[in-house]
Amino acid sequence: MSADALLSGLTHIHTREEFAKKLASGRPLRVKLGFDPSAPDLHLGHALVLAKVRQFQEAGHLAVIIVGDYTARVGDPTGRSKTRPALEPEVIEQNAKTYTDQVFQIIDPKRTEVRRNGEWLAQLTCADLLRLNGQVNVARMLERDDFSKRHKEGVPISLAEFQYPVLQGYDSVAVKSDIELGGNDQLFNNLVGRDLQRQAGQEPQVVLVTALLTGTDGKQKMSKSLNNHIGITEPPGEIFGKVMSIPDETRRPAGAGDRRHGQQFRSPPPDHPRRSQTGWRKDRRSEGRNQPKGRPSPSGRQKDFFPHPALRISTDSGRSAQPLPTLRLARSPPMAKKTNDPNKDLYRHFRSIPWTRLWLEEVPRFNQASPEDRFKHVTLIRAIGAGFAAANQSALLGAVRQWLLSLLQDPSEKVRRYAMNALPKLGAGRAEERQLLELLQKSDLDREKKFLGQALNKIGGSATLDLIHNQGGQLSHLTEQRVKANLARQQKPSSIRLDATLPYSPSLRIHLRCRTGLESILAQEIKETAPKFRTLVIHPGLLTLAPTTQFNLNDLYTLRVFSTASFLLGTLPKTGDRAESLARLIASSQNRQLCQILTHGPVRYRLEFISQGHQRSAILQTVQKVYALCPDLLNDSRQAPWAIEIHPGDREDWVELRPRLTPDPRFPYRQQDVPASSYPPLAAAMVRLAGPMANEVVWDPFCGSGLELIERARIGGVQSVLGTDLSPAAIEAARTNWRAAHISGVRAGFFQKDFRDFMNIPGCHAGQISLLITNPPLGKRVPIPNLRGLLQELLTLASAAIRPGGRMVWVNPIKIKPSDPTLYQEFQQTVDLGGFACRLELLRKR
Repeated sequence: MSADALLSGLTHIHTREEFAKKLASGRPLRVKLGFDPSAPDLHLGHALVLAKVRQFQEAGHLAVIIVGDYTARVGDPTGRSKTRPALEPEVIEQNAKTYTDQVFQIIDPKRTEVRRNGEWLAQLTCADLLRLNGQVNVARMLERDDFSKRHKEGVPISLAEFQYPVLQGYDSVAVKSDIELGGNDQLFNNLVGRDLQRQAGQEPQVVLVTALLTGTDGKQKMSKSLNNHIGITEPPGEIFGKVMSIPDETRRPAGAGDRRHGQQFRSPPPDHPRRSQTGWRKDRRSEGRNQPKGRPSPSGRQKDFFPHPALRISTDSGRSAQPLPTLRLARSPPMAKKTNDPNKDLYRHFRSIPWTRLWLEEVPRFNQASPEDRFKHVTLIRAIGAGFAAANQSALLGAVRQWLLSLLQDPSEKVRRYAMNALPKLGAGRAEERQLLELLQKSDLDREKKFLGQALNKIGGSATLDLIHNQGGQLSHLTEQRVKANLARQQKPSSIRLDATLPYSPSLRIHLRCRTGLESILAQEIKETAPKFRTLVIHPGLLTLAPTTQFNLNDLYTLRVFSTASFLLGTLPKTGDRAESLARLIASSQNRQLCQILTHGPVRYRLEFISQGHQRSAILQTVQKVYALCPDLLNDSRQAPWAIEIHPGDREDWVELRPRLTPDPRFPYRQQDVPASSYPPLAAAMVRLAGPMANEVVWDPFCGSGLELIERARIGGVQSVLGTDLSPAAIEAARTNWRAAHISGVRAGFFQKDFRDFMNIPGCHAGQISLLITNPPLGKRVPIPNLRGLLQELLTLASAAIRPGGRMVWVNPIKIKPSDPTLYQEFQQTVDLGGFACRLELLRKR
């Protein structure tokens, strides 16, 4: 990528000559960008500069992301008219935890170094801080616009605020940055970093700044502190709606002149064939033709953008909305696609509007509208209920509930019906249940009674049960058993009893499911470690076991290679009255006995058809039949401790009872995870394949969250483990999981390093590794430019690192063999890793 392309879209470059010199050095540059965790989410203003970081990464440079957990205690004074109150350490820590995952939605984690400036700032002594302050002139501080303005107006400026540029500047010294990126409000702070680097004998960083985005208020810069930001993790509809709510005249980066909003994302480099001297080519004769579909053109013409003919579109963004006899909508983003159903189109429109605007603007209009217009726009009620949880507006919970309750008195049955459907989404309680029951007793409409029953299925409690027992008839058996499940969940939470003993039953069958290809390893594990069970039949990905004596679930869960364990209740024919047959299997004496022995509390189950679609009608019929046969078995789709699963077979389907254990009791140490890291049973299978060795030294070159190393260490005989990975998130996860595993007597080291730097890790030497175990990048989720070359380098290094008699267990995604004849293959098995096949291999060093 050319220098001009890297510098495109910037408002300030200090200096271009220094940048050219650094680029000409040919080495990867360290590109620094910092964020203070003053709020839990990054916003689109951050995304703008992160996109520029991504450009540098694609050009071969390293991103250095600074999470300002220490500077957040001081608070950035930039652009503020008063001193910002200090944040509590707990708040800072909570916010900081969300940042890593969010930045990696935009930039490449493999080319990123994430640091917290508390690493070095917390180590500064008073003398160190005085020395740093001595390198910055107070007169220069007062040149800043925000400090200068406050000083002239007599607004207090704390000495702590003067420390912020000094501390941020010292970050550049600590990480030895070559380039610092930031918004144009950070120019002063970034230039201080240059001064401090020069004083420390380092080559000063080049400062590159981008324009600022205007916030949702249309006046000030987008800022978490000003609460006018658009979070990058908000739902797409919320993001789009907030962007479109910004007035057109301010929808551009603050201080960006004529640069259009988001130029860094859209503008091609100067030599791009689609770019002319005047920018993107436009056809002035058809203004708006190149606009995205469904979006208003620059001229503001909108009459065709909303699907419902009754909608009157306001073009003033709601700023002058007045009560009208018909429903009037503020300008909002349109639907992506029309359907033949006006209600669905209108609902999609409402869902595209930010929830707060729906509540503050559209609900008052709905309340003031005529009955005819309320009937036409009733989907607003559904949108309010559906969007409430995602909008994170818990402070408005009471007001929203009260509004929905008031709609239960509306003359229109359709309005009442939509309100009763929306209430359960807000976690309705006794007051809502009471009003629904009052409406049920007053209503003489069968349709309304049906929907009241559906609402009571979700929120009904003891009052609903009393009505059923006293009057009956008005509510179905389904409502009765769902209400019982609600009460059981709330009053007597159920759990699986792992230590409860099941009596010996030679006819009992247990299904253990595993990754296809691991059957032989699992069968060997059963033979060697689980004497209370014997393997009867092996199918691809499935082993059928029989007990040899009485046992409990703890005995079963000593096995680590299986994915799920279930009790086989029977088989289900593929034709005939399947609901009746399935209900009898679920209500069978065998299932009741298993559930009663192994459950603490009421027995609740979730019914699922695996790989057969939702099957809602079949589920509804079955659970009603089960309840009629056995009222003690309660179907509950939420938080049920048991799942009854129907798995497709060749001739008949298998009906299985599976304990839903979350987290998996076999892997309690798995506190953190990273994308594409190993599946725990696969890690356990790899360890079993490797076998034990005394005084083991184990290395995982791509350690991910550290599962292979932990699984190997927990069975003993290990002297030390070593994990390397380029991802800082992976290293953090591996360290966290290792601590949670509580493995004593084993030295552990986790390093953010390329596996090719193995020999440079302190204490590492050629020929000292007894086991190299790894699940390397497979090139599926994250494309690898030269996967074969990468794996060939891994095999070459393995030949040098492994000692004679040592082993290498790895997942091989391609047909590649070691070039060193002393590293030979002992075992190979194709394994299904979630839709694609890889080879699980054991290599040994002569």
